[in-house]
Amino acid sequence: MQDFRFGFCCKYNPDDGDAQAARAMNTSAVTMAYLGRLDPKSGYDKLSAVVAHNLEAFRRQIAHVATRPKVERLHRLSSDLLPGYTHASCKEFYREPDLRRLIETKLASIGQLARDHDVRLSMHPGQFCVIASANPSAAANGLAEFEYHAEIMALMGYGDGWHPHGAHINIHGGAKALGAEGIRSGLAHLSNTARNLITIENDEVSFGLDDLLPLSEDVPLVLDLHHHWIMSQGEYIEPEDPRIARIVASWRGVRPVSHVSVSRESLLPDQDIAVLPDFQALVAAGIKPRDLRAHSDLMWNEAVNDLVVRHLSGQISKSRPSSRISPRKDWLVMWNSARRAAKLHNEVSFHRGPGTKPFWRRCRALCSESRSRCPPTLPPFSSSKTNPSFASSFQTFSKMPVSRWSRQPMLPKPWCFWRRACLSTSF
Repeated sequence: MQDFRFGFCCKYNPDDGDAQAARAMNTSAVTMAYLGRLDPKSGYDKLSAVVAHNLEAFRRQIAHVATRPKVERLHRLSSDLLPGYTHASCKEFYREPDLRRLIETKLASIGQLARDHDVRLSMHPGQFCVIASANPSAAANGLAEFEYHAEIMALMGYGDGWHPHGAHINIHGGAKALGAEGIRSGLAHLSNTARNLITIENDEVSFGLDDLLPLSEDVPLVLDLHHHWIMSQGEYIEPEDPRIARIVASWRGVRPVSHVSVSRESLLPDQDIAVLPDFQALVAAGIKPRDLRAHSDLMWNEAVNDLVVRHLSGQISKSRPSSRISPRKDWLVMWNSARRAAKLHNEVSFHRGPGTKPFWRRCRALCSESRSRCPPTLPPFSSSKTNPSFASSFQTFSKMPVSRWSRQPMLPKPWCFWRRACLSTSF
């Protein structure tokens, strides 16, 4: 299946720094403390104005993603659409017929827009949103918060069936002390709609991948490659690992989602980008594991990118000659260089390992060799008939800015980028 995708997460940053454009495309917020200082009418007016703006921002975001090539039609919606929705002080406001009608009408049209243009949607509540906790109050709040996200998805038309159109709401496991059985118990307290939308991601502190695998028949699992590297203290999971098959199977025919990142560039300024970071060596050198957890702005490490490409293409070889660059790797390197160009365009420095070329020079050389290597859309790839592993697929979220390819056979032109972006790939 060749329908792997790159996508976008939550917040839009125009490359020219246009504050007005950023405000129009992004959600806004209002605190409960601020609303509490207002009289009821003023509080309702303020909240309804924020909600109206946020609904329009959602529409603008999805409309923008819908104009992108199909490979980029994946979008994570932010959680702050309806401020205070689960807070006791706002419940009466959200029962007002006019506000309720606005929310239902707008979300229905937004969901239809996404489906009409094949934009896959997801949401990712904050880490406080857990369905398993030894604290009954925390568990109740977590369930209520998750149901809020499920209601948003249902109002957009994703309330029927198992992860319809790939829609999902992803959370972390929560309190490790309760184990897998605690999560399984929490699942039983969800509504049917929420139960059909939930996914659970391995984290770097409590629930690692091996802790979540017993739940593979209960809930779809989202593999975070960077979290796994941290939690396992240095393991890079390969596509032939039997755990991958269990993750894919947990989605029951829906294309899985994964998250991919690497430690911050500024933390590893002398790291060779062609070599996988060595967790044990870095810790022995004095870098604290909690610092390694922080995600990079770019997928700057080529060896990690190679790992992603192996998952993408179904290749199970753990080593590949650097002189043999496949079309997939060509494309991934150039895509990264475009993002690095966007970063440079915004005066953000980058690092490179000793003895390696900067990404922009590498991209320039590749594009100079062949115009077809610098396409505005994807190059042709092998089909599932020639590559059986393509029959399953995987989507990966990473933090990378986004740029539009120039049709010139040189450096891609930086256009705009989102604060966070995601990479969706096929296994």
